[in-house]
Amino acid sequence: MRVLVTNDDGIDAPGLRQLARAAVDGGHDVVVAAPDSEASGVSAALTAVAEDGRLVVERHELKDLGGVPAFGVGASPAYIVVLAGLGAFGDPPDLVLSGINRGANAGRAVRVRLRHPDPGRGGGDGGTRPTGLRTPGESP
Repeated sequence: MRVLVTNDDGIDAPGLRQLARAAVDGGHDVVVAAPDSEASGVSAALTAVAEDGRLVVERHELKDLGGVPAFGVGASPAYIVVLAGLGAFGDPPDLVLSGINRGANAGRAVRVRLRHPDPGRGGGDGGTRPTGLRTPGESP
């Protein structure tokens, strides 16, 4: 099962690595994508930061999780989930795990259902990968 692990504490949060480790240990195909910095309080917002008209996405190496693709994204967690559902970080996830939170969760719960663009393909992006995404060093 393809699993997206995200959070609102940012890509460097210890709880994010712990949750990703648990998903990997459970035998899942894991990708980690989280805000590039603290985003508590804006988790459900659909916001992003752009440089030169492109969303900021940077690959990260997560300690003790070699081989697990990880991305720090200049966006809110909800927007990251939408991007993942469109195939921005590889195959869309079948399941989204969020946490482990560093502090109290003060926001209200939001439930989002992702749909694959081509359900018959079983998770393919159906050619709908968003444009305008780049990693540092990649030409615009």
